[in-house]
This record gives sequence, C-alpha cells and structure tokens, in this order.
Amino acid sequence: MQQVVGRARAAFGSGRCRPLEFRMQQLKNLERMVREKEEEIAAVLANDLCQ
Repeated sequence: MQQVVGRARAAFGSGRCRPLEFRMQQLKNLERMVREKEEEIAAVLANDLCQ
C-alpha cells in the first residue's frame, strides 16, 4: 500500500496529473452520462444479478 501511495504522490509531484478543472469536468461528464443511461444501466445490472 505504501508503494502505491508513493507512486501516486510521485506522479502528482511530477506534474503529469491533469488540472483540477479538467478532472472536475470529467466527473461532471461521467455524472451526466450515468444519469442519461440510468435506466439501461439498471436493466443490465438487474439482468446480470438475476442470472
């Protein structure tokens, strides 16, 4: 676990990470997509869990 955290901190410190604004926009896009596909996602999950 310490290695994973260390690598994450090193990546963040290297500047390879995207800006906060970019990440926030990506999360908003993900939320919008999940809302738009909510019924399809629920149907697929129900089908998968009932098999």
